[in-house]
Amino acid sequence: MTDYSSFASALRAIWKNSGLRQEEFAERLGYRRSTVANMLRGHHLPPLEFLDTIAEAFPGSYEVLAPLLHRERQEREQQKERRARMRVPGQERAERPFGLRPHIEHAFERPNVSIDFAGFSGETLHGVLQEPLYRIRGRRLTPESITIRALLPDTSSPMALPCRKDDLADDPSFRQRANMIMTRHMRCIVDSVHELAILGVVKNASAQIRVHHCTPRASAKSMR
Repeated sequence: MTDYSSFASALRAIWKNSGLRQEEFAERLGYRRSTVANMLRGHHLPPLEFLDTIAEAFPGSYEVLAPLLHRERQEREQQKERRARMRVPGQERAERPFGLRPHIEHAFERPNVSIDFAGFSGETLHGVLQEPLYRIRGRRLTPESITIRALLPDTSSPMALPCRKDDLADDPSFRQRANMIMTRHMRCIVDSVHELAILGVVKNASAQIRVHHCTPRASAKSMR
């Protein structure tokens, strides 16, 4: 696993200086604790929008993190290009892709990109979209149109799952955190896609977000 040590070390310093617990630090940023933990360990490189997010929460952090993140993202892009040049003909057909990233990358190879996504928060989708959208802004990818449709749970209504462990009841505080995470990431996706149309690098670009109601809340008695 790649170790983005310089960025991770700088981010750990900001976290330590904040005096917050890791869970509180992640909540301030609007990211899941597991995602932030991977950033701090150097196992995950965040999207560029992360710089604006942490700059709002911790003034002065942008100047420290921006050059490190840009450099390490560029190094990762160069590594991917080197691996692509070394790929054996026919290997792409033989390999079985796992996870969301290879499917998203394949979608952006087409002139008319169309992505339908259903998930819980959209954080994963936001993460894997950043690289192709960044390459489009740099005109290294040139699709004619982009359409992204996402279906997410309505966190304003009580949910059967996840639930509290003690009484299996709906947890409003969890839904509030989930809504903050979902709103942040989906807003970034919508803004990034619409920006491509405004800049004129894509003829047509749209991102639509819809929510659905989860299954009705079940009582602890009915689940026994």
